[in-house]
Amino acid sequence: MTTQFDMFSEEGGTSVQVPARREPIKRSPPGTLSEGEMVEHLIETGRYRILKRLEPRSIASIVRPQYPLRGVIIDTETTGLNHRKDEIIEIGAIAFTFDQQGNVGDVTGIYGGLQQPTIPIPADITRLTGITGEMVAGKMIDMQALRALIDPADVVIAHNAGFDRPFC
Repeated sequence: MTTQFDMFSEEGGTSVQVPARREPIKRSPPGTLSEGEMVEHLIETGRYRILKRLEPRSIASIVRPQYPLRGVIIDTETTGLNHRKDEIIEIGAIAFTFDQQGNVGDVTGIYGGLQQPTIPIPADITRLTGITGEMVAGKMIDMQALRALIDPADVVIAHNAGFDRPFC
């Protein structure tokens, strides 16, 4: 089974077939693998083909007027699946501009933050996310910085909105 992703750059679009994930992603603690080792590992599985390295867009200092709408993409990691008792331990957001036709303009802001939960991170969550208690110790999500990205948004996009929304 494969999942299709459409990848776009300023030069145009490309359609890529990626094997569907059968197991949860296992995030290694930062610094465990170099970028080259990660690429090598993915290629060695025989399930991935690396097309090209995507360079992150820089944050625009001036927003182009032809992209008047604002969007934010968010993703969360949590201590579990129940939004009534589990907590966010990591949140990431990328703010961008776009036009009425859906063409993306500029990246206008980025936020990534960790937060120490009130309970220890369960071992299965650490295995799934790679986030350890040591990584979040003493950390708090900067709600003011996060709201500065989200409040002006015309649309908020989430990797798994049905999961992320109740937590957020």
